[in-house]
Amino acid sequence: MWGRGTVLGGRYTLAERLGGGAMGEVWRAEDEVLERAVAVKILLPALLEDRTFMERFRREAKLLASLSHPGIVEVHDYGEGEADPDTRLAYIVMELITGRPLDEALAESGPLPVERGLDILAQALDALHTAHRRGVVHRDIKPSNLMLRDDGRVVVTDFGIARAMAGTKLTSSQAVLGTALYVAPERAEGKASVPASDLYSIGVLCYEMLVGEPPFTGETALEIVLKHVREPAPELPERFAEPVRALLAKALAKLPEERFGDAAEMAAAARAAAEGKPAPAPSGRTEPLPAALVAGAA
Repeated sequence: MWGRGTVLGGRYTLAERLGGGAMGEVWRAEDEVLERAVAVKILLPALLEDRTFMERFRREAKLLASLSHPGIVEVHDYGEGEADPDTRLAYIVMELITGRPLDEALAESGPLPVERGLDILAQALDALHTAHRRGVVHRDIKPSNLMLRDDGRVVVTDFGIARAMAGTKLTSSQAVLGTALYVAPERAEGKASVPASDLYSIGVLCYEMLVGEPPFTGETALEIVLKHVREPAPELPERFAEPVRALLAKALAKLPEERFGDAAEMAAAARAAAEGKPAPAPSGRTEPLPAALVAGAA
């Protein structure tokens, strides 16, 4: 197995375990070549037995490395090798973000002030817009996948990982339940993921930031998913200004075509709502969507 002091790819020395999840473990490491600190996500060895997953993940890693936006975690490298003669592994090397995930911040503080919640929303939407224009749909927007930097900036992480995980049998029940809280109705019905699916999920996340809990909860993933499909989203309490309530109502529309036209339009509406103003009129798309989005990649 790997641990503190393990060297990956002849250059990344593991220094401190930062956390773990359905995909594997994240470590702070030292890049001995460029002499900088990085984050290394080591995939679960069991994932490497799934050839379909590995092929999909390699493709996604290449695409993610091409995304350039301050709100998207930067991918530096991808590698495969052996930690020891008995353990084959694969890993992603990313920028090391100084901060903490949104779920930890919410657990500590509870609901956020409207201005801060909408600022986080708008920053995340800026990042999603860049990804969507390149044909990348996140598919797993939730608080643990948003990092809050110490300077207040927001970074969206794990782009493409949910897509790579699709079809595997290795996702934990906890991860499934967590994803169910934010899943768009069309995805819950087994339809293709589209950019509007991310907009719904981040609308759910925004509702949670402002109210203190997601709009739909339950004891099982199935119960939550059925609520997303069948039940109208609860409105924000009347203590919130009308532009904020309108923003969330549109984001949580059941049909993708009834939500915002794209992430940039929703970001503009969030910034306007933070100032107590109604959403600006849509400007209209100036360029066609990538073919992958037109086709509705799963």
